[in-house]
Amino acid sequence: MEAHGWGGLIALYPDRIDIRRVGFLHVVMDLLPLHIPRVDSSIFLDTITAIEVVRPLTMVEFVRFSYAGDPSEHGAGYWAAAFSDNAVMMNLLDNREFYRLIEAANALRRGQPIPQTQIPMP
Repeated sequence: MEAHGWGGLIALYPDRIDIRRVGFLHVVMDLLPLHIPRVDSSIFLDTITAIEVVRPLTMVEFVRFSYAGDPSEHGAGYWAAAFSDNAVMMNLLDNREFYRLIEAANALRRGQPIPQTQIPMP
């Protein structure tokens, strides 16, 4: 199962989540002299302590996967948190793929089968 957003791609596997930094936003960031590294990450599901969706009032939402010893940027500002190794910026409008992936990841973390979700897909 995959979810594509402005900040990259999240792929869910039975034992882990892969975060890949691909997409338009990272091409733009590579062109600007901001020196934001493009780091792909793998996080094992049994190490995740929380899955948070951060919904700022005027910016794009992002999803953050917290785990013990993570490089969290809590309180460091929107851009630092949205571009941390364990976070991915979602889409501007339609984020149903992300919510389905989060629901499936939580089910796998609990050892349950992936539910037939009520979240409609396009």
